[in-house]
Amino acid sequence: MIDTQRMKEIKENRERLVPIIKSILFLGRQNIALRGHRDDGQLLSKNISSDFSSYTESITNQGNFRELLKFRIDAGDKNLEHHLMSTSKNATYISYTIQNNLIECIGKEITTYITNEIKEAKYYSIIFDETTDVSVISQMSFSVRYLKSGKVFERFISFVNCHKKIYGDEHDDDEDQDLENISKIEPKLSGELLGTTVINILHDLKLDINNCVGISTDGCATMTSTIKGAVQHVQKSAKNAVYSPCNNHALNLSISKSSTVQAIRNSVGIMQQVITFFNSSAKRNFILKKYLKNNVVSLCETRWVERHDSVLQFKKSLPKIIDALTEITNWEDLSSSSKAKTLLCSISNCEFVISIYSLSSVLSVTFHASKLLQGINHDILSASNVIDDIVSVLKNNRLNCNTTFQIIYNECKMLMDELDIHLKMPRVSAHQKNRSNPNNINNCEDYFRITIFIPLLDSVITDLEKRFYGQENQTIKMLTYLVPNNLIQWSETNSSSIIVKYIKDKYPFFQEVNNDLLNSELELWIQKWKKSELKGR
Repeated sequence: MIDTQRMKEIKENRERLVPIIKSILFLGRQNIALRGHRDDGQLLSKNISSDFSSYTESITNQGNFRELLKFRIDAGDKNLEHHLMSTSKNATYISYTIQNNLIECIGKEITTYITNEIKEAKYYSIIFDETTDVSVISQMSFSVRYLKSGKVFERFISFVNCHKKIYGDEHDDDEDQDLENISKIEPKLSGELLGTTVINILHDLKLDINNCVGISTDGCATMTSTIKGAVQHVQKSAKNAVYSPCNNHALNLSISKSSTVQAIRNSVGIMQQVITFFNSSAKRNFILKKYLKNNVVSLCETRWVERHDSVLQFKKSLPKIIDALTEITNWEDLSSSSKAKTLLCSISNCEFVISIYSLSSVLSVTFHASKLLQGINHDILSASNVIDDIVSVLKNNRLNCNTTFQIIYNECKMLMDELDIHLKMPRVSAHQKNRSNPNNINNCEDYFRITIFIPLLDSVITDLEKRFYGQENQTIKMLTYLVPNNLIQWSETNSSSIIVKYIKDKYPFFQEVNNDLLNSELELWIQKWKKSELKGR
C-alpha cells in the first residue's frame, strides 16, 4: 500500500511538471526569452471566481513564461490550473530557479541524444571558435559534425565560458580561495589553453578522442600557430584529426589584405565613416533615403557577403551620396554640417574614387565564392575549383594590368567629370617615406595603376595562394576524390596509389594496412561506381 501510494504521488508530480516543461520547450524552440521584469510571486490568486478573466486583470507583464502559463489555463489546461491552485507557494515549480534547473535538464537530454548519435557514427569532426560577446565574456562555441544514415549532421553542442572553464573551476570546494588564486595570475587565453578546453569538452561528452578525424576553426594565429596553436594542441591527443580551415574566413582574410595598400585602407576607413554618419542620425538618414531610396550597408566584420555588398553598393551610389552630403553641409546644425563637409571633401577626391573602383573590381570577382563557401550544397573540391578560377582571373588581370586598369580608370574619369572632381597626380619627390613615390611617372593613369591597382592585386593573389594552396587544403581536397563521382573522373588520369599515400600519411590507423590491399580496395570501389553510373544509379 505504501509503495502504491508513493508511485501514485510520483506519477501525479510528474504530470504537474508536464505543462511547465512543454512551455519551456515551446519558448526555447521559438527562441523566445522566458523571463520578464517581474518573474516571481503567485501566478494565480486562490480567491477567485470560476471566470478566468476575473484573475487575469493585472496590467503588469510577468514575462513570456508566466504569461504562456496563463494562456494555457485560459485555453483549458485543467491539470496546470489544478496544480497552481492546489499546491503550496514553495512547490509551484515555476520560479526562475526551477526554470534554470529544467532548462539545464533539457540541455543535458539534448546533448545526450546528440552524443549517442555521434557514438553510433563512431567517427566525427569538431568545429570550434572563441570570441568575446556583448557581455564581455570570452565564449567558445563548440559543434560536432558526423555522418548518420548517409547524411551529414552538424550539431551545435554548447557555449563555454573560457575564463570560467580554465581559471574558475580549480577550487570549487573553497570559493574564497578560488577567487584569491585567480586574482594572483593573469587569465590569459593562449592557444594551448583553448586546445585544453576543447579536449576537456570531449572528455565531458565521453567521446573517444581517437575517433576525431577532423578539426575546423578560423585562421587566426591563436588557433593555427604551429608552436602554441589550439589546433596543434588538440592534434597531440587526437592523432587522426586532419585540420581543415574555414575557407570563407580565409577568403575574408585574403580580401582584408587589401588594407596593406595605404590608399585602399584610407578609402575603406572614409567609407565606413560616411556610412556611420548617415546611419547614426534619423534626420541624416532621411536625407540619404531621399536620394538613395534605401540605407547603405555597413562594413560588417563578420557577415562577409554584406562586406562585399557594402563596397559594391557604395561605389554604385557614390554620386547620390555626394548629393546627400552636399545638402547636409547647408544645415544650421553645426555638428552635422561640418562633419558632412569634411566627409564630402574626403570622397570628392580622385584617389578615393580610384581606390573604391579598384577594390570593387576585386570584390566583384570574389563575391560569388563568398556566397558559395557559406552554402551547404558544395564540398571542398567544388570550392577549391572556384578559388582556382578566382586566382586565375586575378592573375590574368595582373598580367594584363595596363588594359584592365585602363577600363577602370576611364570609368573613374567619366564619374569624376560628372561630379566635377579634379583629376591630379600627387606630388612626387626625390625622397618620400610616408606614401608611394614611383619614379619616372608622367601621368595620373600610370601613377594610380602602379601605386594602387597592382599592389592590391599582388597582395590578394599572394595571400589567396598561401591560404588555399597549403598542405591542409590539399590533403582535404585529396580525400574528396573518394566521393564516387569525383573518384571516377579522377581515376581516368591518376593512379589510386596517390590517394593511398595521402590516406596513410594523414591517418595513422591505416599504417598497418598493406598498400596492395588498399590499392585493390580502391580499384574495386572505382569499378563499382562505374557500373552504378552506367546503370543510372
